[in-house]
Amino acid sequence: DGSDETVTVSGVAGNKASVTAASLTITDDDAAGVTVVESDGGTATTEAGGKDGFTVVLTSAPTANVTIAVSSSGHHRGDGEARPR
Repeated sequence: DGSDETVTVSGVAGNKASVTAASLTITDDDAAGVTVVESDGGTATTEAGGKDGFTVVLTSAPTANVTIAVSSSGHHRGDGEARPR
């Protein structure tokens, strides 16, 4: 959920046993971001209708809706589709 959590463990001692309480903190150190993996090491298409693709993966669990803008650096724009996994 994006915040640190603390867990305390304790018990009840039985016959000839002793119990020591222990506490631990789980630190949430995930960094928000995305990783883009290009197919075959690059992403390029052609005017003749060539196709290529890439995979976008979030580097941590989202705490709200995520929007990723995709744009073309060339003069020609193609159609695209997104397929969530």
